[in-house]
Amino acid sequence: MATLERGLAVIRVLAEQPGGRLSRAELARTCGTARATLDRIAATLTHLGHLRAEAQDLQLAPRTLEFGNACLTASGLTEALGEPAHRLADELDESVSVAVPDRDGARFVVQCPRRRAMAVTFHIGDLLPAERCAPGALFAADWDDEAWECWRRRLEADPHATGFLALPPAPPHRGRRAAPIPGTEADFAARVAAARRTGVAVDDQLVEPGLVAV
Repeated sequence: MATLERGLAVIRVLAEQPGGRLSRAELARTCGTARATLDRIAATLTHLGHLRAEAQDLQLAPRTLEFGNACLTASGLTEALGEPAHRLADELDESVSVAVPDRDGARFVVQCPRRRAMAVTFHIGDLLPAERCAPGALFAADWDDEAWECWRRRLEADPHATGFLALPPAPPHRGRRAAPIPGTEADFAARVAAARRTGVAVDDQLVEPGLVAV
């Protein structure tokens, strides 16, 4: 597993660079890996077609795309939950998504879209912050003190959830009365308390403008 994790770390660092390209020296320094180790990992990934070597630079190759949701597929969740989700979508004639808890976020593992005027911007495998989606409030109802503290630290460090790439900017709330800002601790705690009491959570444009979900 350690070898696999080091390889994925190299790919992750390259994915964060403009053009997916970095010199070997910079890559080793960013990954915190010895240059000799980095060269071995790069040789393996290049042989497999996931990287291209150009002089002293390494660049992501198109075959890297095959990693998308590989762990999710291997987990069996999508296969196990897909059929009942599609059946529910047929019965309701509404889009249905299934999410599972992932630390202080909600990871979507199944989507059954219906033809509508708008389509959601998040997809299978995407991670949304718990405070910006309906399932997050349900999951947080079972958090212990340690989980809440972890969430507060993340919220303090990144109040606008910019680290969640699938999340569009927070929607503006219009109207005479100012609505709670999505993601604030008071607003989220209130929604978590309601979800704990009723077993249901509502997303009223927390993810994106125009999207209302239960």
